[in-house]
Amino acid sequence: MSELINNREHAAGTMDEDRLHRREELKAIIKELHEGADPALVKERFREAVGSVEVEEISLLEESLMREEGIPVSEVQRLCSVHASIFEGSISDIHGSAPAAPEEQPGHPVHTFKLENRELERLTGFSISLHLDKFMKDDSDANRFKLLEDLNLLLDVDKHYSRKENLLFPYLERYGIYGPTQVMWGVDDAIRAGIKEAKRLLAEYAGDREAVRAAIENAVREVEEMIFKEENILLPMALKKLTEDEWLKIAEETEEIGFCLIPGTARWVPVRAPEPGTASSAAAAHIGPQTGAAESGLQAGEAGAEKAAAAAMPAFAQGSGTAGAASGAAMPQWVADMLAAERKSEAAEATSAPDQSAGIAQQAAKMAAQAAEMARQAAELAASVSGRPLQPPQPSPGPGGPDETAADSPAASASAPISEGYVRFDTGILSVQQLELIMNHLPVDLTFIDENDIVRYFSHGKERIFARTKAVIGRSVQNCHPPQSVHVVEELLRDFKSGRKDHEDFWIPFRDKFVYIRYFAIRDERGTYRGTLEFTQNAAPIRELEGQKRILSEA
Repeated sequence: MSELINNREHAAGTMDEDRLHRREELKAIIKELHEGADPALVKERFREAVGSVEVEEISLLEESLMREEGIPVSEVQRLCSVHASIFEGSISDIHGSAPAAPEEQPGHPVHTFKLENRELERLTGFSISLHLDKFMKDDSDANRFKLLEDLNLLLDVDKHYSRKENLLFPYLERYGIYGPTQVMWGVDDAIRAGIKEAKRLLAEYAGDREAVRAAIENAVREVEEMIFKEENILLPMALKKLTEDEWLKIAEETEEIGFCLIPGTARWVPVRAPEPGTASSAAAAHIGPQTGAAESGLQAGEAGAEKAAAAAMPAFAQGSGTAGAASGAAMPQWVADMLAAERKSEAAEATSAPDQSAGIAQQAAKMAAQAAEMARQAAELAASVSGRPLQPPQPSPGPGGPDETAADSPAASASAPISEGYVRFDTGILSVQQLELIMNHLPVDLTFIDENDIVRYFSHGKERIFARTKAVIGRSVQNCHPPQSVHVVEELLRDFKSGRKDHEDFWIPFRDKFVYIRYFAIRDERGTYRGTLEFTQNAAPIRELEGQKRILSEA
């Protein structure tokens, strides 16, 4: 029945007249702000006309502003801080979570976001505030450097925002929530740019203290307002929509991007109820919600399970001999006789086991040979139909000698799961494992987008230049970019699809790298557009090459 029921879509699609009226009031208020109304007067009207507002109404509001009213994303981003201050303290969904709630458990993505927000608040509200006051009184290099260190730490918020954009947003979009994600991503980028601008003014300081203060105060204010928006709008909305399994997938990929101002978190393992009547149900109370915090905790849980299972057994079955007697529960004689008979039978079976095992092995070998022959014939038939000669891969001899086993044969590989199979190219044959290893060892990052603009694959090398998470697979490429750059993506794809271009190159300095980004239109033998390949490489080491190198390195 689960495939026929979707309560979340039903809830999102229903709205009574009162909520519809409140939504129209909210839209009218935001439109007044858009037209230049005084925020203080609008705030008073909001309190009188609307009162409290739910998180989902804010989501619907932003969606409506962009789609129905024609207000561009950039304008909604500008208004975001203004209307967030109006909503502050009026969101009815803000309730204290119960201590046992999953989002309050270390390792849950929401818990991690909030943990990082507390560190950001300490940085903005204490360190930066203190050091900025000192700098305004004395703009010495020592005080300037302290502020630069603070801003370097503040820029670590990029990891926080990247996890939000690349892990959380894709799941919200699956539930049709686009407005808040597009708006928030744009504001995130503005915050990043603001912090970098403040750093630049300090690094190139020419005596204008007021310019430095204005830039830092603006960056701090935007960071703190984003904390409010996340915890009072975004995260409560996400908790209403996402399933526990979806949160678990986000948690599993969190470390891929990294943490902001914290060293990491424990691994979150949701508490799952065991099946009724099993030994694990008796042991469930011994297993904590987080097994990744310490290995000893897992061992303790396993020990507790063993104890609970033992406790569930009859007293006489827990031991024999003196141990059983000491417990005051003697084994009944009929049970002892039954166990003795079973031991005798097991000993007899063990004596004849070699002969039986040999017979079973012969039968298994015969069946495997028959299966291999059938697979070979099927492969020959497929090759004759396609008109291409059969060239099965030649695996290396197994441990038993040159005669390959059935499990190692190409025929067996043909019937194996795809992860264990082979891929035939015009120029050779590779196993799936070999192919994946090759892709992940290339000194470049690859991403493939199909003809429908859907992200289908990315390579997973040791050091990616730009973050990629598995959550982007199956996601529209337009939604994988900040709103400010979507038009560039769409123009590039239009050129590729129309045949106007076959490739496009970009190069940018990025942190300690010089990044060379290339896009290639992928076309089949008929020239039909089948997708786009993104090729990203750190070209800094190549640009530094001089002279020539003709011998092997010593190390």
